[in-house]
Amino acid sequence: MRKNILFIAIWSLLLLGAATASAQGGGVPAADPTETILVEGYVDSFTAGSRSGMPLLVVDDVISGELVAVALGPAWFLQEAGFSVLPGDFVEIVAYPCASCAAENVAASVLNTTNGTSVELRGDDGVPLWLGGYREVRTGARRGPGDSSRDPSHGDSGQGNRTGGTWGLDMTTVTTVTGTVEEIREEKGTGEPHLRLMMVDGTILRILLNAGAYNLLEAAGVLIQPGMELTVTWALTKCSDPEMVAISLIDPVLGLEIQLRDPETGFPIMGSMHGNPR
Repeated sequence: MRKNILFIAIWSLLLLGAATASAQGGGVPAADPTETILVEGYVDSFTAGSRSGMPLLVVDDVISGELVAVALGPAWFLQEAGFSVLPGDFVEIVAYPCASCAAENVAASVLNTTNGTSVELRGDDGVPLWLGGYREVRTGARRGPGDSSRDPSHGDSGQGNRTGGTWGLDMTTVTTVTGTVEEIREEKGTGEPHLRLMMVDGTILRILLNAGAYNLLEAAGVLIQPGMELTVTWALTKCSDPEMVAISLIDPVLGLEIQLRDPETGFPIMGSMHGNPR
């Protein structure tokens, strides 16, 4: 009888530990809330695309006199909070250190003193406040963190295909445009996603996104929907039938820049396969 009680007690502790790990994002240790870091300064950049794909603020910190990178949260969570930021804005950030996160520092809260917007991102325990509210980037519908019904891993490795690798992009043709999203769709047969962007004069631009773009958009929590304004930087392919290929996307409302390709080489950034980067 005592053995049964002991077994039940141990099993209960194991279940409790598993539940806690799940709540904190798949067993990855949460940010350390026992140490608080203050970052204050002017925004150098607000981007997503490298490492886990989590949106990152790089701030010229007036406290340390250095550039400090701070991971925020998914774009949809920032948008729902009404938060926005642009390079040059002055921000005040309360952050926690995290060795396993998208940056060494992760924001608990951010106040943009330039435009007055703010967002609370992590609780006193260091756990992200957006867990359990993850969004599917292609439809805009919410889904649970454990739903893996879509596999976006097909496509662009950048090794010898026509949009990256040996043929590559003609970086002398880099152009930036702003327009209204008409649609994003995958081409039949290739599965390659294309963005259709309407210009002010009614012209429709058909811009190829590398297949890994879905991973990057999903990791960043970005929702691209028809009717939204979008700024796109693109370049032409070097093939005999050139087409426009996106290098980066900027949501002008949120201010977030999503890097799809290296801005110097045009080489694809593959993006995270994890739905909830921290």
